[in-house]
Amino acid sequence: MPRSLTAMIADRLEEVALTASHPEAMRERLLELALLPEQEAIHETNPEVAELERSGLWRAGHFAHPLYPEVLRERLWIKERERVARGLLESVITACPESATRLVRAANLEPTAAVSAWERIAQTAEIRGDGLIAGRALAEAVLLSEGKKRGSLALRASRFLKKLDQPESFKLMHLAVQLTPSDPTLTLEYGDMLNINNNFDEAECLESTLGKTQGFDAERAALRIRIRARRGDARGAVALWEQHAAFHAAFVHLGITSLYVVNALITTARFDDAFILMAWLWEQNHDAKFRVQILNVKMQLHSKGGRLEAALEVADEALRLLETVPPSDQAMLDLHIRLYNNRANLLLNLMRPRAAVHDMERVLEISQRLGDSVRLAGHQVNLGGCLKALGQFQRAEQLLLEARAELDRHGLSRFRVSVEVQLATLYVDWLPPMGARSR
Repeated sequence: MPRSLTAMIADRLEEVALTASHPEAMRERLLELALLPEQEAIHETNPEVAELERSGLWRAGHFAHPLYPEVLRERLWIKERERVARGLLESVITACPESATRLVRAANLEPTAAVSAWERIAQTAEIRGDGLIAGRALAEAVLLSEGKKRGSLALRASRFLKKLDQPESFKLMHLAVQLTPSDPTLTLEYGDMLNINNNFDEAECLESTLGKTQGFDAERAALRIRIRARRGDARGAVALWEQHAAFHAAFVHLGITSLYVVNALITTARFDDAFILMAWLWEQNHDAKFRVQILNVKMQLHSKGGRLEAALEVADEALRLLETVPPSDQAMLDLHIRLYNNRANLLLNLMRPRAAVHDMERVLEISQRLGDSVRLAGHQVNLGGCLKALGQFQRAEQLLLEARAELDRHGLSRFRVSVEVQLATLYVDWLPPMGARSR
């Protein structure tokens, strides 16, 4: 922003405050309006708000220009701003953790108090199911901490951001491992993260450093299997599984490892062996979440084989079982989304779009709780496309415009291409040629 423009805005705000009936009260009100979401800060009967409306700075519940609150937050009345922010912080942390992040920065707290505030924001966000805000708040706390505390905060932040901001999660996990190098469980978790990010050589190197660690043989073997599977070496993954028969019972309770082996068997066209292994895993592990994942793989196997009705039956069984496990954490929310998405695709292939829309709406409802703007927009695009096929053009347009706005709001315009393509095809199908062209 040009210096001259900043100075002009600052002068105007100073003038309004100085000429107000109560200058100090006006400064506080302006700072509150800038620091809090407008809907929380405004009381139309407030005399300062009435004066602001007469001055032209405030119109219909908003600042007349977005640069006014920006200048207030970054330039004017620093000491007053810190005092106002500190006064608002306690109540806002519990009411609106997203707004509290702005207040912590404005309050200029000393490091220990700031870390405590960031942790409380994360706690409130976690209770509300907003992993993105929780993870980012803890990441801020990491910057102000030292030693073991810093490692603990980095680990917690990384786990929150694992599915929501993978690059940041990866950096935080790397820091946690550096600060806690003697924890084999954490080292294995980092190895998995390296594997998921396709850093296979580093993952194998990290796994080898645990060679002399007692009591982790099964976990190390499991990680090696997962690395082979993700490398695309399905035969190697299956060979390792067969080589470590003594660990099979342990692998079942290491969860995803045995599912990797099932997928590796499918990749190598050993379909009968895959079904046999799934049946054995079903008997060995009675955890509902694990069984749902087995059913999900089984459903996909039927689908790939063209047995769509059989796949739909398995999908129905999986969702009935999933209803017994409430979506209490991010992993469970992801599993709900994956299953509803898979069943929606099956229903579309079976020419049942109305039933598919019901599942897509459920996906949208759950994904809104995750706070991942890119995924949310993707689900809105999918549902918009399905509604378009049903001739529900207005609702499809509303969803697609919401998806575009969501991406723009979070600075993710680079992901807009699929939204624009869907909007273009929607207008072509819906409107006369001239109307479609103008849209």
